[in-house]
Amino acid sequence: MISRRGLRSRGHAPRPFPAEGDFSSSPAREATQLLARIRSAVRDAVAAGRTWHPVLDAVRVNGGEIWRALSPEARRRVVRHLRPYWDVHRFRAAPQIDAVLDRRLAAGSLEIRKARLGTVEADRQGFVVELEDVRRHTSTRQAFDRIIVATGPAHGDVLRTQPFLGELARQRYVALDSSGLGLRTSLEGRAMDALGVASPNLFIAGPLARGTFGELMGMPQVAEYARFIAEQVLGAVDDERRALPLALSAASG
Repeated sequence: MISRRGLRSRGHAPRPFPAEGDFSSSPAREATQLLARIRSAVRDAVAAGRTWHPVLDAVRVNGGEIWRALSPEARRRVVRHLRPYWDVHRFRAAPQIDAVLDRRLAAGSLEIRKARLGTVEADRQGFVVELEDVRRHTSTRQAFDRIIVATGPAHGDVLRTQPFLGELARQRYVALDSSGLGLRTSLEGRAMDALGVASPNLFIAGPLARGTFGELMGMPQVAEYARFIAEQVLGAVDDERRALPLALSAASG
């Protein structure tokens, strides 16, 4: 298993704990301040006989408030430096999977290597992959039978990988969010162009709006945001319906 930071998804808590930690009242404005608060809450939880899990659960629950309070530069720092650590604590491995990984690591049939992928060459036996050690400035080549890509969606690259979104960008309907998490989105869920002008009838539903709304990957947040977008679309339709008689009246007059 190759990870640029040598990380793997963490497991679940040995027993359930209620979420703890207040991150929404007087929220942090900078990335370092947010990290310090989370670490302090984790230390308190562990000292009281609990684990880090309830603290990260509170961060997830308050994700929207936390994200809105951060400055644009702080958001970029969170994405650049803290997101990998958030991901492995947020998206936890099921107990069965976690147990398999532990057994494999103990038996020596699994290795988690801290490296960056370089070149990949296919041959008759499989693949020859270059693994780069960034800190040591060295690289090694290793043969593999199969490659499984488990990095998740590259939301910061969607304009290149998704032709229909790329075309919308060329027509100046959508643009990438400055944090690199997806598409630029207004507080009403509307797509915005590179100049910050919101579209009247194009909405961004789902994780591509994370740059504006923060945590949009877990089921509760996905459901809440879907309802929010539905309400925004319904409101836009109602506005057009109310405006139609006025337009017809003005035309007939």
